Amino acid sequence: MSFEDTLAALLDERIAPLRADLERVVAELAAARRTPAALPDEVLTVAEGARAAKVSTKTIRAACAGGALQARKPDGCAEWRFTRAALLAWLQPPSSPGRGPAMRLDSEAGPRQAVAKLLRGAR
Repeated sequence: MSFEDTLAALLDERIAPLRADLERVVAELAAARRTPAALPDEVLTVAEGARAAKVSTKTIRAACAGGALQARKPDGCAEWRFTRAALLAWLQPPSSPGRGPAMRLDSEAGPRQAVAKLLRGAR
């Protein structure tokens, strides 16, 4: 057996456990990517939420301040923060009995009246 063959055999012997560990870690990472619940929910700013919901930043701020959109202002932060899941929940139509599938807003009403209706859950 040559020196190169001996060295290759020794390296393979030493690397084998590391290779197994590396393959295990890669498999765990691949599984984590396939499991969305394992990943934290994305936190949005008022501007990002307004863009995603296609509404104004004033509407988002009013919903946050009124408690319709589950949000908070972290310590040292002047702006509201909320998760994408909270934004999606806010956008869902209410499922109360006796209500239609979605709230209707008067298109002639000004933005303040529209926000007030949204916050009250009016039809």
